[in-house]
Amino acid sequence: MNPCVYGIDFPDRNKLMAANYSLEEIRKYLNADSLHYLSKEGMVQATGLPKESFCMACYDGDYPVPYDPAVDKDIIERRNGRPAQARGCPRQGTGQIKLL
Repeated sequence: MNPCVYGIDFPDRNKLMAANYSLEEIRKYLNADSLHYLSKEGMVQATGLPKESFCMACYDGDYPVPYDPAVDKDIIERRNGRPAQARGCPRQGTGQIKLL
């Protein structure tokens, strides 16, 4: 639903299918018999870890660390003169943030 601004190469929101199309539209596009999403709670529960262990910003838009939307990965890559490496989400507090 939302781009990852922490290093994972997700496009901006207007290029994400889940942010712009209904579940039925996506199902038809994929030519699938059915399509369902797990709930965020269900994804977290499947890991056996507490919700606080994960960055869920790409699902709920609640970014744990402020960011400047005017600075995207392409600007940073050009500034550094080389491709940035995907680093995943940042650490928050004392626990490592994991991606789902």
